[in-house]
Amino acid sequence: MKKCIRKGFILTLSLVLIASSMMGSFAAVTTDQLPLSSAFKYFEKLPKDQVSLYVKDLTSGKSYGLNENFINKEKEAGMMGASVIKLHLAYYGVKSIEKGTYKWDQTYKDPVSGRKFTIRNEMSKMITVSDNGSFNTLLRFFKPEAINAGFADLLMPNTKVHAELGPAGDGWSAANNRKRYGTTKGGRINAYETAVMLEDIFKNKEKADMKVLHNFMLKVSNKDRIPSAVGKATMVAHKTGTMSDKDGVFDDVGIVYGKNGNYIICVLVQKQKASIDKETRKALKLAFDYMEKSIR
Repeated sequence: MKKCIRKGFILTLSLVLIASSMMGSFAAVTTDQLPLSSAFKYFEKLPKDQVSLYVKDLTSGKSYGLNENFINKEKEAGMMGASVIKLHLAYYGVKSIEKGTYKWDQTYKDPVSGRKFTIRNEMSKMITVSDNGSFNTLLRFFKPEAINAGFADLLMPNTKVHAELGPAGDGWSAANNRKRYGTTKGGRINAYETAVMLEDIFKNKEKADMKVLHNFMLKVSNKDRIPSAVGKATMVAHKTGTMSDKDGVFDDVGIVYGKNGNYIICVLVQKQKASIDKETRKALKLAFDYMEKSIR
């Protein structure tokens, strides 16, 4: 009888462990054409709702992905965009300019503050120094519904803008966000859809309108993550995002121009401490060095 009970307990425990493993509480490596697990071993141990990561060698086409297509319970991209969402908004703006819907240097009016602006000036501030007010002006002007529909057309169906970013002037407040948009939450992104955008920017960077955005990305003031990892001699067109409060967002996404190849790197983390930046730099250096030395 005791043996039966013991066998039953062991069987039950085994089933529980199997079920738990199938649920996958940790982030899963879903693309491993590039053998970068040793570089990103710290990130592979993070819970799946805390990381979305994607690296692609644009010469070979090979990639490494860790939870890169993360979708949350609301059926949208699962990572808090912080200021990285500003790049997605800028990309939407460039695509709209390419279609002739808007012009870089035409004077427009912020529908809330009444302040006059040009898209070129607001996009420059939004990308290079991550100005929240410029993001809010463009969000109000383009309108979230149109932006999200545009994201879907641009192969980013789960990427979303929701409300304005703060702190900022010109009428921003949590109360006003709730009144205007019914929410206070920021954008939602994941690594794969962000990489799709970055690859399109890379392929079209010599075209007049996309070149403007690419040049803004080269001038981003925050160099703490990807640029620090790959070294000052390596050109990086990127955008960072940081929310160092309880949300713990420490992101960087960009195009890296190495001596032996060009690469897309997207590192998105949330619910982390600032010390994650050290792990990010260490992992990216290992990954970059490996790709630069690889025979394609």
